[in-house]
Amino acid sequence: MNKNKKLAVVVPMYNVEDYLTEAVNSILNQQLTEKELQIILIDDGSEDNTLKIANNFAKEYPGFIEVHSFQNGGLGTARNRGTRIANAEYIAYLDPDDLVAENSYSLMLDTIERTGSEIITGNVLRFNSKKTWTPDLHAKAILGTYEHTSLDEHPELIWDASSWNKLYRLGFLRKNNFYFPEGVLYEDFPMVNPAYAKANGIDVLKQVVYMWRVREGSITHQSTGIKATMDRIKVNQIALNGLKKYKASKEVIEELVLKGLNMGILAMLKKEKYALIPKEDRQILFNTLKSYLLGIKNEYFDKVSYKNFIFFKTAKNTISFEEWDKFALLYLRDGIQYKGEWIDNVYMLKNNITDAVRPAQDCDFKVNTKVTNAVYHNDNLVVKGWFFPEMSDMSSINLIDNAKINLLSEDNQYIVRDIGSVNFSFSHEITAKFGYNKTHFILDGADFNYDYSLFELSVPSEVFHQLKVLKNAKLELEAKVDGILVKGFIGNPLKRVTDIWPEPYVSENGTVLHIDYPRSDWQLRITYSEDEPVISLKDSDTFEICNSLGQVSLFSGDQELPLNVFGNQVKIPLKFQESFNNFDSTYRKKWQFITKNSSVQKPVYFFGEKQQFDNDVSFEVFNSERGLANLSITWIYPFISDLKILGNTLYLTIRLVGWQNEASSVQILADPNLPDIIWDTQKISNNEYQLVIPLTLDGFGDKKWLNIHAHLQFEDGYVTDELVRWGLFNSELLDASMEISGLTWKFAYLKKYAFGGFAIQRTANRLYREQTGAFESFLESSYSKWVHQPVLNNVVMWSAYWGRDNKFGGNPLALFNFVSENYPELQNVIVVQNKLRSFTEFKNAKVISFGTKEYWYYQARAKYFINDVNWTDRNRNKRPEQVEMETMHGTPLKAMGFDVLDEWKDTSYYSYLRRFNNYDYLVVPSEFVSNYAQHAFQVHPKILKTGYPRNDVFFKKYSDHEKKEMKQKYNLPVNKKIILYAPTWRNQDQKIPTNINKLFNIKNMYDSLNDDTIIVVKNHNFEKLTGIDKKYQSKIILADETASIESLYIISDAVITDYSSVMFDYALLNKPMIFWAFDYEEYVKNRGINFDLKADAPGPFVQDEKDLINWVNKFDQISSQYSDKIIAFKDKFGQYDVGTASRQIAEIIWGEKNFD
Repeated sequence: MNKNKKLAVVVPMYNVEDYLTEAVNSILNQQLTEKELQIILIDDGSEDNTLKIANNFAKEYPGFIEVHSFQNGGLGTARNRGTRIANAEYIAYLDPDDLVAENSYSLMLDTIERTGSEIITGNVLRFNSKKTWTPDLHAKAILGTYEHTSLDEHPELIWDASSWNKLYRLGFLRKNNFYFPEGVLYEDFPMVNPAYAKANGIDVLKQVVYMWRVREGSITHQSTGIKATMDRIKVNQIALNGLKKYKASKEVIEELVLKGLNMGILAMLKKEKYALIPKEDRQILFNTLKSYLLGIKNEYFDKVSYKNFIFFKTAKNTISFEEWDKFALLYLRDGIQYKGEWIDNVYMLKNNITDAVRPAQDCDFKVNTKVTNAVYHNDNLVVKGWFFPEMSDMSSINLIDNAKINLLSEDNQYIVRDIGSVNFSFSHEITAKFGYNKTHFILDGADFNYDYSLFELSVPSEVFHQLKVLKNAKLELEAKVDGILVKGFIGNPLKRVTDIWPEPYVSENGTVLHIDYPRSDWQLRITYSEDEPVISLKDSDTFEICNSLGQVSLFSGDQELPLNVFGNQVKIPLKFQESFNNFDSTYRKKWQFITKNSSVQKPVYFFGEKQQFDNDVSFEVFNSERGLANLSITWIYPFISDLKILGNTLYLTIRLVGWQNEASSVQILADPNLPDIIWDTQKISNNEYQLVIPLTLDGFGDKKWLNIHAHLQFEDGYVTDELVRWGLFNSELLDASMEISGLTWKFAYLKKYAFGGFAIQRTANRLYREQTGAFESFLESSYSKWVHQPVLNNVVMWSAYWGRDNKFGGNPLALFNFVSENYPELQNVIVVQNKLRSFTEFKNAKVISFGTKEYWYYQARAKYFINDVNWTDRNRNKRPEQVEMETMHGTPLKAMGFDVLDEWKDTSYYSYLRRFNNYDYLVVPSEFVSNYAQHAFQVHPKILKTGYPRNDVFFKKYSDHEKKEMKQKYNLPVNKKIILYAPTWRNQDQKIPTNINKLFNIKNMYDSLNDDTIIVVKNHNFEKLTGIDKKYQSKIILADETASIESLYIISDAVITDYSSVMFDYALLNKPMIFWAFDYEEYVKNRGINFDLKADAPGPFVQDEKDLINWVNKFDQISSQYSDKIIAFKDKFGQYDVGTASRQIAEIIWGEKNFD
């Protein structure tokens, strides 16, 4: 047994093989010796390799680590077991997927031993693979560093209820029986809050001591049904009883009660899908919640936010469960609409469901801030953005009073109050964007008015000199709005704006003011420093530096180039200049200036103007990146020297730098993937070339991005394509967008390339690209006007699969082809994602793009809407006289609609339901599909039992000659059997192609395949596949990209598929099918399937590659061996498909015609 240890760390473990090693190592790295540290690993019945990993640690560190294994008892039980085993003066808890911050335990031990406190706590960061941030709970709780304080002195510590960012005196816990409740979730704060109340001394560290990982499937986050909410109520009550037992102050008890009402209980309930909780469980929840609330004083309900106020008041006062159940469902789905109204000069909040009306108060006014611009101007920091308390009334400047800016320290202590100036101004766009309840249609008028929420603040830079000691600070904006004092930190930068990170303010004597937005909370930070090294350019080969540490160098990666220093002057050594000119690629990079002495190294700041130098063969740029000086050295890049637009023509001039020989031919390539689009240039000077680029709708296909390259040829035969760079060329067109030829053209600066790659982005003229709120303002004005104009009775709006990849296909296309030929009086409008060309293939239709003014015009006025998914726009208002048809894009093998639980939650329920409720007609191929679709969409439109229009083609008899022509069109052999392989979509990352060998072994298939057979692989639209080696392409090839799946069905002799809807269409052809389901169990677990494919497959269901190869070589036997299953499958999924779907649908919607 361990003797006289200083600290015991208890690590409860359950199936954490992926995280345990990192967690344990974070403890071992705490600079504590074997005599000081006891690590207790408690395995709670893990079913993976967790216990094995733990035992390996114990073998490697026997003096530190001990392992104890038990049957699963839950997190509270595991921690309690560790507490009883521990043999040390202090104890800590670490969840096995989290980390202890470096040296945290040492710091905490030093502090608590000095102060004599019984608990020490510290700050927390949440993290995942992409970022870190401060959790809201700890941001509310850890406001500063305090020693030997108490809960009564700092009631906000109630929010710091996690057990694992603390050290406790072990004797204190045992003496007072502070153990975790077992068998419940959220077991921390029923132990922590009462322990805080009892403790004789609490130390608080503002410093981060614990890293809290975000992951799926942890013990804490696994909650189903009512357990999470019930446990939250239960532990709230335990914690409340504990506070009362230890005589906590009224303020502390109020903090706990309000925490539960404002966040805890409702937060858990909102994680669930309330309607899916069994009714008997909802009844239990209602009774439990009501019982808990009856014990809460009415005065507390008046101090919670208005939205929570009406929830809990209704729960407390409602007698009937049925009445409560209906209200709760509406509330949790954000179906209640809130509004503010002035009554007798008091701003009151009300709702459309209950009669609860209450004066607004500070807890209702959650402040929303955004920074849209930050810049240093005339020795002032000027910040622009918006600031509004949600649910407030800012319809008049007179409702905003006493606005001021305050400077606060990192731990939220005021440094200086009322600095600089702040002004508010008018912008209705903010009201249009944020002034509506979620389920309130935007045309009905805003619920809250934020017209005067735009702010501009100005703070003299001299104010920040008061940060000499603190080094960094935050800005707080405070104002009285509607008579209520509100405060909010300036921050939360607008993502798409580039000028929110101004270059630091740098003075020539080394004073630096730096603006940043840490990802932990995105609040604007001002960092002050002085006597920093600063360098400026004196002339073309000499720099001037102040505050140098002695040596000055250029630094990049692990390379360092010492520079010549003469007093305060710096020069690049001649030998380096010669190396630049000799094309030594070692130097072709961005170098940062640094200065150092024997003990210290510091970056050098930039002062002055950016400069570029053209030498004979090199190109050098003296520049600033976030205030730091750098020198970029390169050659052989074509740089922009002039760029302008006249009409619909781009005039581009490039400069060639660094080639020893002059190019014999200089052309401009639109994009490497468009090799046929190339323009000649005209030489206008020694190394400058000019050309014109027509900015037209047609000419670039569906290419959205044009990466402009210079195509250079030299006399010696050398040919190269080089991406054109912006360099330091300054133009109003840089990253600007212009509407030309019916498109939006953006002249982009690609940061990932040195000196900024030059690219042109082509997109539709979408309204979404305008400033915040402009789109919503458009809906309030233009769209609202169109909605009240007569419907255009002959206009049909078509789309398929959200217009992805600018394609129009499937059932809508098949129906369109029939309708456009037989109903010429109709005006057809086809919607694609991005109309980047003329779409001449649709001769009887107008093609437009989603999100444009034209799109919203036809949304408002078209009579008919045909889609195989849905029209997803939340603000669309389908009129009663409009007709919408859902053709479906395939037979639902997998879950869809509300059955896809991961794709919706209570708060988005009405948004989804509204789309589904727009269906007037639903096209189905069978009774099974009809019943399932109505269940999944939770709607009951008129069912069109016609089959799918796109399947009509399968009932046509194709001659051998027609099939031969199709094969030749797609470069397929006419004298071989063709097996189509059409796998479903698996890879979620569409940017990385899937290795085709993950689907089947190419070599094994090639070696075993009959010589008279070829396999044609057709990838899913969402998944790219790697190529197939040429040596296998005599038997296995990728399908031509232009080949439609329907054409491949027709010319193939059999198909291999898996969980793709291919099976339902192909079954209509009465051809053999092989079901290659190598990952069936995993797929069913992750995606779900609506029937037992393994049992019902109308062909061999194989999971072993040998079986696959066997059936491929004898596929002609499938039809006879599986005849019964084939018949049953067609009856279940294709009973209405007879080859006349398009005609049947057209006659129902637009009337019968003589089609002879």
